[in-house]
Amino acid sequence: MTHPSYQGQGFGKAVVLKALNHAWSLDCHHVLMQSGRADKGVHAFYEGLGFKGGLRVGYVAMQQPG
Repeated sequence: MTHPSYQGQGFGKAVVLKALNHAWSLDCHHVLMQSGRADKGVHAFYEGLGFKGGLRVGYVAMQQPG
């Protein structure tokens, strides 16, 4: 997550690309990223970095109140 004052300056992109390059240098098969955000801009950001949506299904169990 990038502080709103610094968004759009390439910091988030640099961090994600560094992490991906590190994973590839270790011969990782794939990198999994999950987001609970409905903001299409967030999804476009990750897709622009090479992530593909809809290839995996994630499930979350949450404790019910009470």
